[in-house]
Formats: sequence, C-alpha cells, structure tokens
Amino acid sequence: MTTKFGRFLRRNTIALLALFVALSGTTYAAANVVLPKNSVGAKQLRKNAVTNKKIAKNAVTGSKIKLSTVGKVPSAANADHATAADTAGNANTVGSQAVAKIQWKAPPGTATQTLLNANGLTITGSCDLASNITVDATGSTANNAELRIQGNVSGTAFFKNLHVFKNTNTVSLVNTDGAHREGSAQLVFATVDGHILTFSYGFDWGTAGSPTYVDKFVGCTVYGDIVYS
Repeated sequence: MTTKFGRFLRRNTIALLALFVALSGTTYAAANVVLPKNSVGAKQLRKNAVTNKKIAKNAVTGSKIKLSTVGKVPSAANADHATAADTAGNANTVGSQAVAKIQWKAPPGTATQTLLNANGLTITGSCDLASNITVDATGSTANNAELRIQGNVSGTAFFKNLHVFKNTNTVSLVNTDGAHREGSAQLVFATVDGHILTFSYGFDWGTAGSPTYVDKFVGCTVYGDIVYS
C-alpha cells in the first residue's frame, strides 16, 4: 500500500510542478511579447472592442464618416430646401418660379428703355436731362390682367388698382412721371390665365446740386427683385 501510494504521490507532484512551470512560463512570455508592426487587423479585434474612450481626440475626420448614417442636426431640419444656396445670387428659378433682379441706372438724357418684359407685362424707364424719372407699366391684349401698385413717394403713400389691365393702359410706377421722385413700392400683376408677377422696387434721382448719393450718382435709378410664374 505504501509503495503504490508513494508512486501515486510522486507522479501527481511532478505533474503539478510541470503545470505550474508551464503556466508561469506562458504568463511571463505573454507579458513580454512585442507585436510586430501592422500585425493586428480587423480579424484580431473583437466586436465592440474599440470604445469611445479608446479613440484619440480629433482622430476621426469627416472623410472617415459615412454621411448617410448621420442624422440631421435639429437646426438644419430644412437644409434639403437650400439646394445650391451658395449661388443663390445668380439663381434664375426657385422651384417653378422665375427670379430676376433689376438695377437700372440711367444718366440724364436717357431715352425710354425696356426694363422688363414678362407674362404680358412691360416695364420701361427714362431719365430726362434734369434727372426727372419716368417708369411705366403697360399690358398686353393677349393677357388681360389685374394690376396693383402700393408704395410711398417722399413720405406720401399712393395706391393704384386696375381690374382690367391691357395694352391700352399705361401706369406710372413712381406716381407721376417726369419729376424728381424717390421712394419704394410693390407691384402685383396677375393674368386671367394664371400667371402672377411680383415686383418689389425702389427708385431715386440725383443731380450735381442734390445731396451726395452712393458714388455721387447723377441721373435716375430703379432697383428691385421680381418673382413670377
């Protein structure tokens, strides 16, 4: 009994000692291994192994982000409607509406010129030798329409409304042509076949003896934005 028990004890003692040495060696080796450069790749990383705390500050740039996975910033909820906003100053259309800009500067003695011709509405302007301004709207027989103008000239309000506006009508946009006029107004023109035009504008004049204007302008000017469909 003693011999068998002794042999059993010796064998288990040796086995335990070998296991201890093996484990100690493995632990030591693992603690001192230097991995070769570029040896760890996507296959070696466990899922979710890289957490937010393990990402260096400013390490992730825009080129690494898949934009389709990023939700909209709350303040940019309507950003989809701002297509090509950087070139809005040169835009010709907004949706189904056309957009135009008028900035007419005419020196004294300028004969009648066409400023706009759209949807049966024609706007013309002229400037005589004394910088008296004339700006008129005329209609077309093909598109009978309604015309409204509401504005202010030198502190005095004016309003015009024609229920039937056609080529036999001429309406002043500066409330009396051929005088020194300055002010602003809005014109709304609607045809019977569904076209609508809105012109928000200002007008002014200048002579050599008048107060100093931008660039010491002398003559007549009309400026504004037009939207029509």
